[in-house]
Amino acid sequence: RISPSVIWRSLPNASYPVPEQRSFVLLSGQQAKSFLRSKDGTPMGALSQILSVVSPFPGVRLIASNFSVIALDLVERIPDFYTNLFVQLVFALAIPDLFSYTVTFAPEFIHTINLIETSREEMALCIASASFNSSVIVQSKIHDRQLIKRLNRALYETLLEYGGTTYQSERAKHIRKVCMERKEPGLLHRLWPKLIYATTALSGSFSSYKQQAQFYCGDKIVLTNLTVYSASEGYLGTIASIHTDEYVLSPTTVFFEFIREEDVHQVIDDISIGNV
Repeated sequence: RISPSVIWRSLPNASYPVPEQRSFVLLSGQQAKSFLRSKDGTPMGALSQILSVVSPFPGVRLIASNFSVIALDLVERIPDFYTNLFVQLVFALAIPDLFSYTVTFAPEFIHTINLIETSREEMALCIASASFNSSVIVQSKIHDRQLIKRLNRALYETLLEYGGTTYQSERAKHIRKVCMERKEPGLLHRLWPKLIYATTALSGSFSSYKQQAQFYCGDKIVLTNLTVYSASEGYLGTIASIHTDEYVLSPTTVFFEFIREEDVHQVIDDISIGNV
């Protein structure tokens, strides 16, 4: 609850979205079988992959489905990452007034935009026809015909909200035009003129991606660091401000053990030889 408020309190009140606007948050499909299990059957893996194994609580599911570009239950049923990403981006492009764009890791953030650029024709065709029937990616990777029908229905209903057939054609043309201007900064703003901010992990080793991410945002979209600092072991803190890479430690989320700086190398050596 704290993390999003850090962004909004740093922006002018006029920037606030209207209730009808949605946000794009890249989600993952269910891939429970790909994780190792402990003796009691608990999946073992990075915390960032938790939604690939465990479904959110009903309340979270409802919020995610109402404010995101696509219902969570549809996302969960597409295990292939690339296909899932393609489908989510088509739904995002179908909506002209997104207010935020969130992808957890910076390389993945860049990849989503590259995919829009390189697959613009196929994505635009899906939007123009309000279906995935002509998508080579979807037809070759999703063999559940009922799921494709549900995706088609959801895409049709989304496009109908904004004007139906006429809107579909105009939106598809706009996407093609914008993606042809790849050398111009601010592609995200041109695709979604009402986009307020984009967020991804930009600190530490991901800082090398910041310049490229900023190029895609241009000067009209606020690019912020990911609001929550997390590791494979747990959530560590919340961003202090959108203008800094500093985070506020959250001491109650996980167990912390603090080690004196001069002892760090010894601990690393112990871990490497299996003493810890």
